[in-house]
Amino acid sequence: MKIRSRIPFWPLMGVVAAFAVACTPHYRDVVAPFGAKKALELKIVDDGGTFDLYLKHAADERPVSGLKIIIGEDDDRIVVISDERGHIAFPISNKLLADNPPVDVIKPEGVKAVRFSFTIHNPCVPGEGLVTRFRKLKVEQVEKWPALGEKEDRVYIEPGVERETGEFMLDLLAKQRTALENITGLPPPSIAVALVAKNEQVIISGEDRDGRLIWTITPEDFDRDRTTIGTIAHEWTHAILKKNYGFEGDEKTRYIEDGFCELLAHLTYVHIRGPVGSPIMEGRIREIEVKKKSMPAVIGILS
Repeated sequence: MKIRSRIPFWPLMGVVAAFAVACTPHYRDVVAPFGAKKALELKIVDDGGTFDLYLKHAADERPVSGLKIIIGEDDDRIVVISDERGHIAFPISNKLLADNPPVDVIKPEGVKAVRFSFTIHNPCVPGEGLVTRFRKLKVEQVEKWPALGEKEDRVYIEPGVERETGEFMLDLLAKQRTALENITGLPPPSIAVALVAKNEQVIISGEDRDGRLIWTITPEDFDRDRTTIGTIAHEWTHAILKKNYGFEGDEKTRYIEDGFCELLAHLTYVHIRGPVGSPIMEGRIREIEVKKKSMPAVIGILS
């Protein structure tokens, strides 16, 4: 699950300063402070995702536009340029980590110190970011929390979360189940949602005792349809494809599968809320617009 998080990260000024000396940094040096390797290992981000970097002048907080970052050399290079908001969609992939190409920065004239804030972007959920702090929980711990729903789907409620929030989530799961069954023609597999008490990324390993996958939702996302409907329906569709149709995606089919999951998430939202204002569709449009503005010369980002 994801949380939008723009965390001031002053030590990254040292990364920019490194570009001014003769020794050119490499990809792993640049992305290490962002936790890129760990995010990929935990499958919090898929290959081909991006870090959303926001660049500001350290002195007065004005956005830094026109800063160019060049990853790699010759025909294999990737070029990203900050837009008028100071935004750069910085690519993250296992291939780039393995190849570890040189990274160069060309700062606009007059720019000295730069301050970064960042999110991790997940292509499954366009326009949303991921927190970079992790709390790991065992299934056995979560199963000790108060729970609602015994037959199909379940909501685990961490102490500190109000019961009525859990009741709202259980009702919303029932509506999503009905929508997905109407769309696919088959009952979706059972799932569980864990409502956590703090705005931090929680990793829960494994399934509960009844074989339910457990997805987490934070307080910041309790009233956000993009998460409580869009993300849940998206991930539920992955489970439907696997358990109802025996479909196992791989690196070559992942992006097509994600597109299908986004479509069903959008249709589920329309079934529950109506045809106007779908955050799934709006998020996809925003993602396309951001890529048009901030990545005009990307080469092989998904290779």
